[in-house]
Amino acid sequence: MTAVFVVLLTVNLLKGGGAFDSPVGIVCGSFSFWATSVLSFVYLVGVSLYVRRYLVNRWVLKAEVGFEYVEGDVEWTPLNTIRYPCICFFAGFFAGMFGVGGGIVKGPLMLEMVRRVGEEELPRQEALQAPAEEACRGDHGHTGGGDT
Repeated sequence: MTAVFVVLLTVNLLKGGGAFDSPVGIVCGSFSFWATSVLSFVYLVGVSLYVRRYLVNRWVLKAEVGFEYVEGDVEWTPLNTIRYPCICFFAGFFAGMFGVGGGIVKGPLMLEMVRRVGEEELPRQEALQAPAEEACRGDHGHTGGGDT
């Protein structure tokens, strides 16, 4: 994941835009500009398809050996390897379109992925919920009474 980020960051820095010019002379709207944009997208789709193939192969292998999933595990079936990335894509798209943080959109997705909450998963749910509750309270852990 880090390599994907570094490659895309490097391409975008070389492309330039906004507050700074391209260090390699790519002009906005030129063929080079659009070629780097398309190649970035193709690279990202290629990496996504590679990871999907890896996850599906692991799912098949687990099915062949009779692997038993525990409650709350995500089974990366061929359908789920399409469903969850698509949901994340559209969540990010709409979050950016409406100017809200990705967490406010992807939080419900994460809860959907572990929706079968049993007694043994309650501490994990509380651990995920605590930072959100703290942020809503606005006290950020301060108990008051002192200069902080």
